[in-house]
Amino acid sequence: MIHQAGTIFAGTVTAIKRSPVGAKDTVPTVAITFHVDRGMRGTITGQDFTLHQWIGLWNSGEQRYRIGEKVLLFLYPASKLGLT
Repeated sequence: MIHQAGTIFAGTVTAIKRSPVGAKDTVPTVAITFHVDRGMRGTITGQDFTLHQWIGLWNSGEQRYRIGEKVLLFLYPASKLGLT
């Protein structure tokens, strides 16, 4: 898991925002912003880091992250579409 991760950090969720669909080729996403409490790979402690997820992961009505939640994330590198 560690070797496949492009980004590893411990952080706090600071914002969650649904991104509007613009052009017809745009993939609808949710942007989740974290304050990096401890950067380990691909981030720097103290920075803000935003990842984009396909909105379909959120359509079940279940909130995947909550503002103020503390997390430890091992993220694959962003896809060609910029999704994590």
